[in-house]
Amino acid sequence: MIATGAATFKQTAGTISSSSGANGVQVSGGAGGVVLNSTAGASITGGLNGLTASATGAGTVTGTLNGDITGTAAGDGLHVTAATGGVNLTTGGTIKGGATGDGIDIQSAGGVKLTANGKVSGDPAIVIVDNSAVGIATDVAGGADALLDAIKLTENGAGPITLDIKSAVQGESDDNGTGNGATILGNTGTITATITAAGSIDGTSQNGIDATLVGTTGAGDKIIVVNDGAIGSGGNKVDASGIFLKITGVGSAGNINVSGSGTVDAAGVAIFANNDGSGDININYSGGLSAGLGILAVSTG
Repeated sequence: MIATGAATFKQTAGTISSSSGANGVQVSGGAGGVVLNSTAGASITGGLNGLTASATGAGTVTGTLNGDITGTAAGDGLHVTAATGGVNLTTGGTIKGGATGDGIDIQSAGGVKLTANGKVSGDPAIVIVDNSAVGIATDVAGGADALLDAIKLTENGAGPITLDIKSAVQGESDDNGTGNGATILGNTGTITATITAAGSIDGTSQNGIDATLVGTTGAGDKIIVVNDGAIGSGGNKVDASGIFLKITGVGSAGNINVSGSGTVDAAGVAIFANNDGSGDININYSGGLSAGLGILAVSTG
């Protein structure tokens, strides 16, 4: 489907499949945007990407996808690109990338809001790259697993990044030292990562939460991590750090703030925080920490 204005895709039942090298469904829209909807029980299997959607200009990619979506080989399960209109999607079905593809891959210049209520698998499972002041908001409630990073969020603009993990997340499922539970890279906006009591990051991951700000930030709390769930376990510790946080901008004034009542089991450091700017490092943690070193806080500004 190709349209210069709005483009709408709706699947209420049945199976869609495509030949090798071809996308299962491809939807393109202009300033009117793209609307995607599928019903539980429906499915798409692509010979490359399962579902590809793109919007140009101020067009927004929106919708609710409750059907299953599968990519093949290097294809992604769900592949989305948007310009300044951004992306606002909810998924409820199982989404799988191909053998070397991503589960969900979103590229935007207008912000991204993703609520993943179904399980997502791929390498990585969820990849989002944005370049705007709107930022990224991601809610992972249905689980995510990958051979590499389970979740990888990158904001190249000034926007904030918010990640809520409300389910089981497994990075580096083959335990070979190549992936984190969640890797978050921001510029000057705030990073907020929360693991709820229902959330967890499996011990196969290298780091549980790995978050870095590379730009020059203003004052206030700029990296905020709350863990009320579990990172690693007694019998399966994460390979390096449970929580690994850095502000690298030497001119930054932002703080790092870590709190929570959840457990962290790590072979290396349970909580590591490094601030190269002039801001503070505040760790107010009530949960259990089991690691080679419990807490390491380094301020060089």
